[in-house]
Amino acid sequence: MIMSDNVSRKQAEVAERRSEDRRRNTAPVEVHFGDLQIVGEGGNRSGTGVYFIAEASAPVDVVVDGQVRRAELVRVENLGHGRLGVAVRFVDTSPGE
Repeated sequence: MIMSDNVSRKQAEVAERRSEDRRRNTAPVEVHFGDLQIVGEGGNRSGTGVYFIAEASAPVDVVVDGQVRRAELVRVENLGHGRLGVAVRFVDTSPGE
């Protein structure tokens, strides 16, 4: 199987899970996380949500092994059943690194 077949199959699986049709979004979108605001546009929207593109970073503090690290949010995935997968990239250097 070639890569494009895998991509097409994955897109079809995602489309089958969607409960509503998507349409192109041209309106600005804002998301607020406390004091953090991310503004973007484009992407798509439906009656149940919106996907958009933003030129922004989302700075966060992460506590790992009791040490506070500065980081930026990279990705959030809905894993279902009230669970999230969260990826951050450290932007500081740890004393031990």
